Amino acid sequence: MAGFVFVRFRPGPQPAISEVLSRFDDEIDQYDLEGLMPSGEGFYADVAEVNWKCIRDVDNEGYHVPMAHPGLQDLFGSNYYDEDFEGGASRSYSEFREANHRLWSVRAYTSILQAPPGLDESHARAWLYIGIFPNCVLGIYPDCVKFYQEFPVEYGKTMQRGTTYRLGKEDRRMRLSRYLSSRIDRLTSEEDEELVRWSWEAAFSSGYDGVILSDLENTVRSYHDCLRELFPVLNEDEPPKGTVAARNAELLAQKVAAE
Repeated sequence: MAGFVFVRFRPGPQPAISEVLSRFDDEIDQYDLEGLMPSGEGFYADVAEVNWKCIRDVDNEGYHVPMAHPGLQDLFGSNYYDEDFEGGASRSYSEFREANHRLWSVRAYTSILQAPPGLDESHARAWLYIGIFPNCVLGIYPDCVKFYQEFPVEYGKTMQRGTTYRLGKEDRRMRLSRYLSSRIDRLTSEEDEELVRWSWEAAFSSGYDGVILSDLENTVRSYHDCLRELFPVLNEDEPPKGTVAARNAELLAQKVAAE
């Protein structure tokens, strides 16, 4: 798909990734993803002492941006929004705000960036994120493309890995733009790490009694709707230890029979 190779190690009911992402074809085609090159930074793999769903929940809502991410807020303002998961994928998008930016990195980035000629006016000054259920995100910028994904290691431990790709025709100006966007992203990731830790810790609080989602967390809800389709056991109280898989298989069989 657009130069990316997706490998399926086991057969399953999921459609091809090209089908999952087909509704974004016209938008993504602008970026010439097939011409991307490795940035030379290699892959990173960081381990966090949290449940993997905490990472997904924080990543699937953007209403925390104004309070938690000064760099993104300076870049986006109120333009950022998330869309629900649909057919196994979601979309988040924001054009840059038109204003005097407060942070030097954002000022420098927005003034130096010259987007590739293939991008339309809105995408030339915007960041686009495509979420692929259950654990992958593509960050598509005018100056580079990123991907990251999470893997549960064990209860309370998750590995996140990813990398950055540069444009095939990257000149010095675009390389500097990529450095600045990566700096904004790096600080955002550090801020998110703290939010994820707090989310994990909050689940063990005596005041925690489940999750109540606001209208601003629709993407979180739609993500968990996808999980519940595959794991109907999540709709019930936690079964006895060692019986989760069997109970989930029973519920799936009941669902198939009812259909």
